[in-house]
Amino acid sequence: MGDFTQACRSPYPIGYNNPRAVAQVALSAQELPSFWVKCFDGEANLGGVSLDDYCSKREAGTRSYNRERDGPETDQPWLKWQCVPA
Repeated sequence: MGDFTQACRSPYPIGYNNPRAVAQVALSAQELPSFWVKCFDGEANLGGVSLDDYCSKREAGTRSYNRERDGPETDQPWLKWQCVPA
């Protein structure tokens, strides 16, 4: 979750440019489990981040990839993403 928190705290448009932002899992029946990680400032849900933008910022020429993004909640698919060559 550390990478997600770092993405939440990064400058807009990737994150929220908020040093207090913390990534947390927010269950949602309307989204795939891999999209359940959201940024929070206390109780306030700030929303998600663009992992593609975050990857390209961390390492030029990369994008996010998660082959298990449609996996069941019990497999914690939100933790399976990685930055791969674009």
